[in-house]
Parts: sequence; structure tokens; C-alpha cells
Amino acid sequence: GEWIKNVLIVRFGASMYFANMSYIRDTIIGMLRMTNEVDEEDNEVAPEHQMCNEMAQVEYVILEMSPVISVDSSAIHILEDMSKEFKRRSIRLAFANTGNRVAKVFENAHLYDTIGKEWFQPTTHEAVVQCLTHQNTAKQVTVQVQSPQEEGKREHPVESKETSEGSKGTEEMQ
Repeated sequence: GEWIKNVLIVRFGASMYFANMSYIRDTIIGMLRMTNEVDEEDNEVAPEHQMCNEMAQVEYVILEMSPVISVDSSAIHILEDMSKEFKRRSIRLAFANTGNRVAKVFENAHLYDTIGKEWFQPTTHEAVVQCLTHQNTAKQVTVQVQSPQEEGKREHPVESKETSEGSKGTEEMQ
């Protein structure tokens, strides 16, 4: 394998249900914290986390779902909450290799609508491609904003957002 900048791929070897979802959530959050950990004294990266920091800050978390054969409603709620919290922190949650049984539960729970169908991919490779495509699109789309106090123009990145009709739209950052 190889490191994919800004992408964290996580695989848990068990189904997702009420008894282990706190562990799964806490483990992912711990991994995210590790990638950004710095030494308080000299503001340098802690030596034990140097490799993680060389990958840069995580912008995408891909849950590799091939070992997951069942998901309960508690897991759905925690996945929704994680997705919302990550999105507030400019991190996207994506899913790869979701089996038919789990996909049906996700569909019945409207998780595709909540998170976005584009974040559910049939393979890990396609999930990584989705993340990198999203990252490149978000960096390329800019809006020029001019305030009354400024004579010049500034460019601000805008995140591209898939609209319900399937066409690309933009959402201004406030």
C-alpha cells in the first residue's frame, strides 16, 4: 500500500452495533488527533507521530466495510453524528466495500440521503478517487469577493456541492 495524502482509511473487523460503536468512534477520533499532535513546548511534531504528520491533516475518513455484515440503528445514529461532526471540521466520511445486506440497512435508514450517495463507493480505490476528486474540485472552485473597504479582489475557496438534480452547484463560505 501507499500513503494517500489527507485520506485515512479505517477497517474494523466486526459488525457495527450498539456495543462497539463508541469504541469505533473513539478509535477514529484518536487516529485523527494523532495526525495533528504537536509537542506543546516547542510547537514541533511529537517524534512518535512524525509519519502521521508527514501525511498532512486528514480531510477524508474512509470506512472500509467489507468485514461488516450487520449494522443496527444505534450504529446508524452514530455514523450520522460522526458525519455531521466531521463535516463541521472539514472532514468527509466515506464508505467503501459495503455489502448488500448493510447497503440495504443504509438505504432504509436514509443514510445515503443524509451523507450523500457519492460518499458510498463499491471499492476502496473508488472511494479514494472520490475523495481526491472532491479535494481537487474544492480547491479549483473559487469565488471573487470584494468588500466596500477593499479596492482589490480576493479569492475564497468554495466547496463544490452535488445538487439534487445531479448537477454541480456551489455554496458560498460565510
